[in-house]
Amino acid sequence: MRKPVTRSAHRLSGLLSVIVCALWGVPASGQIPMTEMAARAGIKIAAPGRSSARLRDSKLKQLPWKQISPASQIRIREVLDKCAQYRQLPELHYEVRPDIYRYLVEHPDVSVSTWRVMGISKVQMWQTAALQFEATAPDGSFGVADVLYRDQSQCLLLFDGTYNSPLLPRPITAAGLVWLRYDYRPAADGKTQVRQKLDVFVSFPSITARAMALLISPVTNMMMDRNAFEISLYSRMMSQAAENDPEWIEQIASQLDSVLPQRRKELAAFVRWDETDRDRTAAVSGRTPRNASALRIFRASLIDVRRTVTIPDDPGSRTSQDAPQKNESPRVRN
Repeated sequence: MRKPVTRSAHRLSGLLSVIVCALWGVPASGQIPMTEMAARAGIKIAAPGRSSARLRDSKLKQLPWKQISPASQIRIREVLDKCAQYRQLPELHYEVRPDIYRYLVEHPDVSVSTWRVMGISKVQMWQTAALQFEATAPDGSFGVADVLYRDQSQCLLLFDGTYNSPLLPRPITAAGLVWLRYDYRPAADGKTQVRQKLDVFVSFPSITARAMALLISPVTNMMMDRNAFEISLYSRMMSQAAENDPEWIEQIASQLDSVLPQRRKELAAFVRWDETDRDRTAAVSGRTPRNASALRIFRASLIDVRRTVTIPDDPGSRTSQDAPQKNESPRVRN
């Protein structure tokens, strides 16, 4: 027998998903099988999500330690010492424009702002330093994301956040280490496909929060997997829109808020090279784009995959690969 997840469990699992995706407030999806979602969206699941102590230890050895500063290494060790949950998210392959994909990786505040413009999220994120971002949610939750290392094929981020809930006696504090790796290869149709891998380590300084995280880890693992899928769906949609609906990209860029002024110009620049004068006039005038097909497909896909999440009554029914592991802000304007 299965029972609905409690509201408090939903809230904590939502915090974990936030840490994973770096997109605060992106709703998690539910019951539809990942394989079915992938088939609908044109995304290949090259490897499933997994969790195990052996896999976690192996990935820790593979981190780019030599490229990370001593101060950042200390911060990473602090997170790992209290790691309550590890997840290797599904490896996903899908078509993108490499320039747009990399831009969204380097500027998560732009991604968050586009979700808000589309009416999908009310969360806000600001770039507060060269490699730091802050985010707030309507309920008062907030977090800080620091880019510890980044090159042409990977990005290592550390998140610290506090989550508020009227159902909890005090805010929940958590930290997460997210390791993104990606590369590109030619697709069959002549376009480019990204191969994306994500590993997530989550820690809670509170013993109570760690115990709760262990209890609901089957749910949070699933939600992290599916949130990562939705972010990939978003990256693919933006790439498609840049090719098929350039005036829509310009329109979205002009409405971005809580970002540095140059970000609007940078996002619009991805499509201006192949725009016609008519397209640009339509975007500037605010008229609805002629063919926002990528956006329509994206919205429909999100509606399809968002369902009520359930968990088993018996913790013993967890699969072995999902078993838990023991062990308003200042804003830069320059």
